[in-house]
Amino acid sequence: MDRMNASFKRFCLIPFICALAGTFTNSLAWADMPRASSVEQVAIAFYKTGGTMPNFTSWAQEMKGERKKDEPENPLFKKNEMPESERLQAAYETYDPSKDRIIIKTQAKVVVGENDGGPLMAIEFARGHLDYFPFEFRDQVIAVIPRDMQTHLQPKLTEDEAVILQKGLDRADYAIVTFELRPSEADTRAPHMLDGVEQWYFMTDIASVSVWNKREALLWEYHAPWSSLDKIPDKLDAAIPAEPPPAALGIAPQPTP
Repeated sequence: MDRMNASFKRFCLIPFICALAGTFTNSLAWADMPRASSVEQVAIAFYKTGGTMPNFTSWAQEMKGERKKDEPENPLFKKNEMPESERLQAAYETYDPSKDRIIIKTQAKVVVGENDGGPLMAIEFARGHLDYFPFEFRDQVIAVIPRDMQTHLQPKLTEDEAVILQKGLDRADYAIVTFELRPSEADTRAPHMLDGVEQWYFMTDIASVSVWNKREALLWEYHAPWSSLDKIPDKLDAAIPAEPPPAALGIAPQPTP
C-alpha cells in the first residue's frame, strides 16, 4: 500500500487556470447532497458502456462470500429476496449510459485566492493530486477518467462566488466535492499501466462539479453547457473507495466478467 500511495503522489496535475463556460450558483444553498456511486455500480456502468456482458453468476458467488464475512443473513427477508445474479443482471439491463450518471464524492482542500485575472478557486484532493478515480472491483482496478479534469480544479470565480465560498468554508481544512459524470467510453479489452498499476480505462464527461461545506451546504456549482438543468437523471447510489487501489500484484491481466 505504501508503494501504491507513493506512486499516486507522483502523478501530478499540470496547473493552469481556465474560465469555464456554464452555469454557476451565486448564493449559498441548502440542497440534498447526492450519494456517491458504489464500486458495484461503477463496474456495471463500465461493462455496459463497453458493450461487454459480465458473468453475473460468478459475481454473485463472490459477493455472497464477502457478505457472509461481514453480515449474517436475515431469514425473515431471505425468502423474498431476488437471487443475486438476477439482481445484477437486471441492474445491467436497465442501466443506460446516455442517461444515468456516476457520482463521485470526495474530500478536498478548497482554497480561494486571486491572480491578475481576478478571484479563483483551487481544489486539492485529500488523497493527493489525481485526475482520475480508481475503483477496485474483484481482481480489477477500474480507472474512472473525467475528460478535462484539470480545467475544473482551478476555475475562475466571480466576486460574489469568492465571497460565498470564503464565508461558507468558514476556515475549514476541507470541503466535500462531488462530480457528476456521464459515461463515454470503456475499454474492456485489456488493462493499461497507469501509475504502476494495471487499470481498466473508463472515460467520462463532467456534467457538474459541486463544492459543499462540512454542514453539507452547497457553496458553488458548475454545470456543463450540454447537461440538462431541468431534468436530473437517476443517480447511482453508495460510496467511493476510501483508499487508492492496492499495488499491481494480484490484479488480473485480463478482465474477468
